Amino acid sequence: MISREAFIGAYVDLRVGALRSPGEEMPLEERDRILAGHGLVDQDLLDFVDVRGRDVQFMRRVWEEIDSIITEKREFSRDPGQRGT
Repeated sequence: MISREAFIGAYVDLRVGALRSPGEEMPLEERDRILAGHGLVDQDLLDFVDVRGRDVQFMRRVWEEIDSIITEKREFSRDPGQRGT
């Protein structure tokens, strides 16, 4: 099973990629390319959730970290004058 860090890194990159895609829908080829960049396939993410998903507190912290990273990336990508608004 992949590590918590691997799951978070891949999920963040997938989400950011989706946010940049028209209609927030990423082509499967792009998804696979992002996962391959992490040395993963989609089943790795599914297995992680299947094994760790029952630990509600653990997964809550994972999703909070993912949300925090994505929020930080969105904030950083704004114009400096727009940050914090």
